[in-house]
Amino acid sequence: MGDNNNELPVAVVALVVAVVALAVALLQITQAILASARGLPNCDERVIGKWAESTQKIFKPSQLRVEVLFQAPVIFIAPYDNKNGPVKDAPVKYGPVMTWNGPPKNGAVANGAAKDGTVKEGPAKSQLPLTMEGTPDSCTECRVSWDEVMGVKTAPSPNAKERVHTVENEKATWVTLLVAIQKMEKESKSWETKQHKRLAQPPRTDATDADSTISRLDVQKSPTLTVQMQIKQRSFETNPAIKKPYATTTISHLVQLAAVLGLYWKVFDPDDNKYRAAGNGYSLMGYRVTDFGIVFTFENTGSTVNEARRVIPTSEVKELCFGRVPTLYRARGRENITKEGRTFSRMKLEDNEWQDPLYISSQTGPKIEIFQLGSEDEIVETLTQIGCNVNTTTYAKTSGRNKHLFPVTFEVIGMLARTLHITDRCFRFLPNPTIFPWDADSLSLSQLLEAYSRLLGDHHIEMTSQKLENVEDGAKSDIEKIEQLVDCSRELCGDVGQGQGRHLTYLQLNHLHRAIDAADEIIKDGDTPWDNQKVVLDVLRCHLQEVLGAINNNPGTSSYREKSPSFHDLLELPPEKRERSFMRTYFEKILWSVIRLSTDRVGKVEQEQVSRQIHKETENRQSLHVHAPVAIRVGDSAPSSPSSPADSPTTPPAIHRSLTPTPGLSHNRNYPSVEGASKKKIEEKPSWEKTLQSKAEMQRVKIWYALVFRMICWLMLHDFDKKDIQVPSSDLMGNRQPVFIT
Repeated sequence: MGDNNNELPVAVVALVVAVVALAVALLQITQAILASARGLPNCDERVIGKWAESTQKIFKPSQLRVEVLFQAPVIFIAPYDNKNGPVKDAPVKYGPVMTWNGPPKNGAVANGAAKDGTVKEGPAKSQLPLTMEGTPDSCTECRVSWDEVMGVKTAPSPNAKERVHTVENEKATWVTLLVAIQKMEKESKSWETKQHKRLAQPPRTDATDADSTISRLDVQKSPTLTVQMQIKQRSFETNPAIKKPYATTTISHLVQLAAVLGLYWKVFDPDDNKYRAAGNGYSLMGYRVTDFGIVFTFENTGSTVNEARRVIPTSEVKELCFGRVPTLYRARGRENITKEGRTFSRMKLEDNEWQDPLYISSQTGPKIEIFQLGSEDEIVETLTQIGCNVNTTTYAKTSGRNKHLFPVTFEVIGMLARTLHITDRCFRFLPNPTIFPWDADSLSLSQLLEAYSRLLGDHHIEMTSQKLENVEDGAKSDIEKIEQLVDCSRELCGDVGQGQGRHLTYLQLNHLHRAIDAADEIIKDGDTPWDNQKVVLDVLRCHLQEVLGAINNNPGTSSYREKSPSFHDLLELPPEKRERSFMRTYFEKILWSVIRLSTDRVGKVEQEQVSRQIHKETENRQSLHVHAPVAIRVGDSAPSSPSSPADSPTTPPAIHRSLTPTPGLSHNRNYPSVEGASKKKIEEKPSWEKTLQSKAEMQRVKIWYALVFRMICWLMLHDFDKKDIQVPSSDLMGNRQPVFIT
């Protein structure tokens, strides 16, 4: 009996020890199971913010481990009404979308903004990708802190300078990226609303019906370039090389996103896997992770400016990021949409077919609808496509020999690039599509416009002072078009000249836009825009040849020609007088070298023969009403029959090429050799009396005036960051290689 009493405590102790051991063992097993949950500590709110709420932990009993599932965004660039996304199984619940319907009317605030400056929302969308719009609801749907977007944590007062904290570096950088996008949208829209409230002018429209006016404004002025995202659920087990949740995009969308946020590339080397961009207070760096892919980190390194320097929200920005410039000869197709039970016709939001690298590569033949200016070789190819000679392409490729007041490449852009400004919007900035920097502080475009207007008026007076009885009707029509340019330039000087430097109101930007439209009508004068395309290209190539020749015609060089144009005098002039001297050289020397067709000048005989033949072919085609087949172009609403399917972006490149013959100057014609021209013939002094008698030369005068006027207006209407130059390869346009942001 005593032994039993002694055994009971021992049994109890043994039981307690066993239970404790079992508990410890269970805790060890639990700890081991929890330790198998890879990435769980990095799914904390301190790392991924509000995205931590969607983290899931799934226990797998067969494997005695825990799998961690997290949600992260897939980021891409698309038009505002895009209905497709890369994630097919994405959630379908999305928030309201803000709409912008133009400037305020009669002192009211802009549609989409309350009187206190906050943005209100339009009708909700469903089953659509999320559009980042800088509104509280958009931030909620994108799981971004509105306080961070407003800068509450970094700037306690409205006038306080934004402070960047360097000690809170545990947060995933893609969360910082989402905040930066929302902040850019919020600040730029608030600033634009203030600009419209300050002027309190109604939008310019030709419509008479109020309802149709509002609907058309809503359709036309909605941005065709927005940052969108979809939510994708992922597991850490599929990518063991990554410890933090990561966002996904593609290399082409990342390049475009960097441009939207104001970053410019300093290093972009896919061969060595080194990528670095900086600007506007942000930094973006990329490298390759073994067995995973290219990983980028996004950081806020300083204060940001997202107001007037915001990039124009137009889809062509996606092409400019890769050195491709759409021209005025690239027609916009049209499409029908239904809105609130009514059908509207509008221009297509995107030229998707022209973003196909295979379609516009050099192997398919040069196309004047797009200029490629992202490298020296592409610039040479573009100038060759225009028809320039070897000397000109050599000058353009040589560093330091292709600039007067600014690089000549920007002349090409200003003369033929598509107008990218959006009517009634305040934004002007674009990514630089060239390898040359644009420094708007080194010249005054307003003074250049004033000098142009004055010299053009003087030329017009000289023309009309001649006897016009014997002048052909075609030349008289050209004089009338030149008079329109005179009036337009004078009116523009009176309006835009009142702007302070580069700070132009949206009304002044609208005026510049209308001036470019007027110049386009003169450049594309004819039954179709492509009737006199060859003449325009011939005038442009002669102009570029003369300008680049003048830049490289300096005293002291072996190639110096005393009587040829030269910009050497610009080097000795003070900055206040350079624009006038520059434009005087254009009007007094460059113009006459470009337009003349029968002078037998030394070294110009062959060029004049080709130009005369181009004019002859153009006149014959117009007289016979046989227009170039390029009137039916990719993206146009061309008529189609049941037996002939309409063109579409899915059509193979071979079919596209059959419908769109390569435009530009012909290089396969055999011209007879020119003999008998005296190399010592004294060059005649140009005069309006003889020029007015030549219909072809007057046509060239009109086109040259319009091209120069358009160049000045286009460069005033658009702007570039002076630190931004083209670095990424044009081959990356449309590249869908996935990249990751940690």
